[in-house]
Amino acid sequence: MDCCISTIAFNDDRLFVLSKDQNNIIEFNLINHTIINRSAGQLNSSKIIQMYSIACDHLVFHNHDKQIYLWQKENQRLEQLEDALHIKIKDNLLVLVSTNNKTIVLYDLQVKSRQIGQLDDNAGQCEALCLSNMNRIDKEQYLFLICSDRLLRMYRVSTGEQMVKIFINTNLYPFLGIINDRLLLKIDNHLCIIQIIDRKSTVRSTDVKCSLFEQTYWLRCHDYHFA
Repeated sequence: MDCCISTIAFNDDRLFVLSKDQNNIIEFNLINHTIINRSAGQLNSSKIIQMYSIACDHLVFHNHDKQIYLWQKENQRLEQLEDALHIKIKDNLLVLVSTNNKTIVLYDLQVKSRQIGQLDDNAGQCEALCLSNMNRIDKEQYLFLICSDRLLRMYRVSTGEQMVKIFINTNLYPFLGIINDRLLLKIDNHLCIIQIIDRKSTVRSTDVKCSLFEQTYWLRCHDYHFA
């Protein structure tokens, strides 16, 4: 069989392969080497350029026309979602940035929720985004974005609420990373490491929404220079 694209579900050691005609999905178990041929449903004729595995039994397809499809293994049902310029996947979360750079759609496939976040009219194009790990205290995850206006934005995943936006530096590079509870930013040739602090681990004033951005707490930063 000629193949179009493939992806690995690392959480359960399976390889998924989309056939070249985009009609079939081959599931290969890397442990016992069994093969299952499944229907891909009615994928749009536009070529699939990206394929992701998410939440054990779902696949996400992104085609050349920026259309997004969600495929469920259990019933082999194919659902078309919002068109998107950018996709971010982590754990059970799927984040889509709309083609007009105005709307962020946050799907939690575990609890089957869909939330909408809004970008400011003057934010410009979304250039980088990342998802935090699950906060062990309040069981919350956060989405961070950098747009062409060079502001760092933070959204609450469970509600889609924009919690805060802050200016870091005019030379803030469109790069975001997460290592444990550290947010990684790049400014010129410097790597800035910001500690993400649990909201319940610090004393907060009543007019601050999140302790991550309290001036006296959140900027536990370290600068690393790269030659």
